[in-house]
Amino acid sequence: YVGNWIVGATSGITELNVDPKTVGLADFAFYGHLRLSSANLATPNLKYIGTGAFYECASLTSVQFGLNLSAIQDYTFYNCVKLSMINGFPRGLKTVGRSAFYNCVSLLEVDFGRADAFESIGQYAFYGCSGIETVNLGNTVKTLSNYAFYNCEALKEITLPDSLQAIGSRAFYKNKALESVTFGNGLLSIGQYAFSGCEALKGINLPDSLLYIDNSAFYKCTAVESVQFGSNLQYIGSYAFYGLSGVTSLQLPTALEYVGAYAFKGWNGLQSILLSGEIDYVGEHAFYGCKQATIYTSAAMPETDTENSVLWNDKFNSSHRPVVWGCTLSEDKTYVESVTVTKTTFENGT
Repeated sequence: YVGNWIVGATSGITELNVDPKTVGLADFAFYGHLRLSSANLATPNLKYIGTGAFYECASLTSVQFGLNLSAIQDYTFYNCVKLSMINGFPRGLKTVGRSAFYNCVSLLEVDFGRADAFESIGQYAFYGCSGIETVNLGNTVKTLSNYAFYNCEALKEITLPDSLQAIGSRAFYKNKALESVTFGNGLLSIGQYAFSGCEALKGINLPDSLLYIDNSAFYKCTAVESVQFGSNLQYIGSYAFYGLSGVTSLQLPTALEYVGAYAFKGWNGLQSILLSGEIDYVGEHAFYGCKQATIYTSAAMPETDTENSVLWNDKFNSSHRPVVWGCTLSEDKTYVESVTVTKTTFENGT
């Protein structure tokens, strides 16, 4: 101890029971203590666990937190490969830092349910925790940072609360068993590759709050059978839904402004695509490989009506699917109300 802080320990320690007076554990206090098997931190005065405090404690199996701990810092339980039991995260917890539980492969459950002011999970926080089966994010978290649950390959389902605003890049990358994601109604953005490689995911139902989907967000989620977009989505990045060959219908929201390159490549079962002329840009090869689809759009054929035609990439329809230009779409852009046939109405067949 230095004052009320633990700054280190004798080598060979096997159990830790902190004194009630303890207010914090210093950075790397128990770094590399290979025989330490349990840590009882359940004291009301403990509010801080330092960076790397239990870094590579390879025999640590269980941790008990006090209710008033406010933060778990970067690398705190990094590579604690036998850590399997946490008695629920504490009520006062606000943040979990970068790589805090990196490669804790024996961890089975993550529960923030009683943390009533919890805000964020840092980058790589649960990276490679391949044994995690259940995750409860509680009701207050706002941010899941990049790589937060990367390669948590035992996780089958997760509910994201309404408080969550941002999902970082590769946050759930390669979660191969993930079948179901319930998105909360406060979500604003999904980062690149966020759910890429989630090959068991069956459906994607996005909330009306969502504005932005980054590149490759759902890349090769090959088991997906349906995609439902929220009404306010503005941006779909390149490769965002690449390779979802089992989806047969596509209804894009009226607020959409941008569709990136290869965004819907390989949707082999798609029969029709409705594109509003109000979309600012559709990228190259956006619908490449949609071998059965006909494209209907309210836009005028490019270069035939300089005032109303769109400035989409010349190769947006690189599979040369039939296009019906100048359609009158319903107000919600979900169906074609009428078509006035002119010599520029049909492209690539009739």
